[in-house]
Amino acid sequence: EFVRRLRSRGGNMERRGNGRQRQNKRETDFQQRERDMEMERREQEHQFQLERMQKEHEMEMERLEQDRIREMRQHGAPSLDFDFELPDDEMSDGQREKIQLIRFRLEQQEIQKMAEIQILENEAKIALQQQFFSQKMAETKPIEELIKAIAILQSEIKILEIKAMVEFKSLLNPEQLKHLINQLKETH
Repeated sequence: EFVRRLRSRGGNMERRGNGRQRQNKRETDFQQRERDMEMERREQEHQFQLERMQKEHEMEMERLEQDRIREMRQHGAPSLDFDFELPDDEMSDGQREKIQLIRFRLEQQEIQKMAEIQILENEAKIALQQQFFSQKMAETKPIEELIKAIAILQSEIKILEIKAMVEFKSLLNPEQLKHLINQLKETH
């Protein structure tokens, strides 16, 4: 009898041990699922953050472009409202990079010209004020020269924009060009 009880206890111990192993395996599986779910949640959160940052960047770039156009109009150099955009899926990476370079170069040149215009405008204001308060006979020749120089710089900005458009157009294939022309017809 004693031996039988010992054997039954041993069997129970084995069953308890097997039960504990199964329970430990279930706990391990559960913990692994929790870790996987946490990783997935973090990945989704990271993706959301990236998308949000991309949208914010696009909005900031749009705001800067609008500010640039507003400033150019303020200084008498209206921008040629030419949209350099095609849907991303219609452009190759190389085209996007080249277009971005065209934009940056154009923006850099426009900023330089606008700075020159502002300097000349200030010089014209100073010259006008000096002529107004001067005891001598008013001489308009220097002021006329400044105004002509401003007009030349404004026309140079427009020429830069046209050159950028032509350079942009040369990057497009016939299908992209057709899409862009249709897009421009719809907006105008």
